[in-house]
Amino acid sequence: MRVLRWLALAVGSTALLASTGQGDQPPKAEKPDLIVADLALDGTDLVLEVQNQGPGAAKKGLTVEAEVSGSVYKKVKDKATGKDKTVSEPVSVTVKVPVPAAVMATEKVKVPLDKLGVKELKDFSPMVTVKLDTKKALDEERKNNTYHRQLDLIGNQVPAPRGDYRAGTELPDLVITDVTQDSVYLVVHYKNAGKGVTGADFLISFRSGKAKFDGNSYYRFRVPAAGTETKSGGLSYTLIGLKKGDEAEVEVTIDWEDRVRETDKKNNTFKKKIVIK
Repeated sequence: MRVLRWLALAVGSTALLASTGQGDQPPKAEKPDLIVADLALDGTDLVLEVQNQGPGAAKKGLTVEAEVSGSVYKKVKDKATGKDKTVSEPVSVTVKVPVPAAVMATEKVKVPLDKLGVKELKDFSPMVTVKLDTKKALDEERKNNTYHRQLDLIGNQVPAPRGDYRAGTELPDLVITDVTQDSVYLVVHYKNAGKGVTGADFLISFRSGKAKFDGNSYYRFRVPAAGTETKSGGLSYTLIGLKKGDEAEVEVTIDWEDRVRETDKKNNTFKKKIVIK
């Protein structure tokens, strides 16, 4: 009888702790999330802008190392012909980058092009890669978005539409609204259904049956302004195994790498049956 009373008391105590929250584990500390928000040319300098995407703040005064790499074009003598030819030579430099302490705060650092061995801008390839925190010194929320590739530093392409990621602390919510066909291409219509923007970039993946295309990491999309709807460039439907006359279900996922911090990650996939005309 005493055993039964003891068991009843133990169960009741456990239930009380659960109902009052006293038996719960303390919540995990929120971590920062360091991303490349922008990369631009300013005269003879590369300007690297980083952002703490959150949800946690970072300690003030922290720095991490970042590797900036690209290539320069050089003329060399062809040993076989004796004529001049242009070759691409890889270059890189490691710089210290300040970590923004507050959530959604940004910091900038200038990287002189001469540190990359660039003597003239015309000899510099616009294909640049930045890898943040190469020594993994910062304990982050995400580790898969610390690299950044940018193809159009010279300004030859139409920039992807983006919102003001420095304006506040509200989060975006990326949602696909439709997939349409334009000639031999599939076009994704999407919007930012959230109230804010971050400086992160993302890719869009396509799937039809077992065929899948995850996008080109040199051509990334930016988070548009809150409430804004826009569309992607075209993806050739042949890349996911489709041809004219096919009827198939296409599954499209926005930010499949989970690089963008959003209010809702469960609404990033869109499915539609289409007929290729």
